[in-house]
Amino acid sequence: MRRRQTLLLAAAIGLGASSLGGCAGLKPTVMRTRGPNGQPAYALTCVNASDCYAKAGDLCGARGFQVTMSGIYSSGLVTGSLSSYVGSASRTSNIEIECKP
Repeated sequence: MRRRQTLLLAAAIGLGASSLGGCAGLKPTVMRTRGPNGQPAYALTCVNASDCYAKAGDLCGARGFQVTMSGIYSSGLVTGSLSSYVGSASRTSNIEIECKP
């Protein structure tokens, strides 16, 4: 019984590590929006905050940008029965930027 629990835990850890590893290749998502002052802005969602800032630099170029909102959001899910369980977690970075004139 104890060996089975150890194997299930190892499988869950492996599954979690492989799913997180798969996120490394995800590209930032970009949505056009309006900033708090009504100016055109971009809302970016990324796996890593550094990816968001790099994409913001690509969008605004040499003009630069101003961050109008930022946050990191975490979520998790655990499912199972009395004898086993599996869980996963995700974390995303979100920023909203306005390109400088």
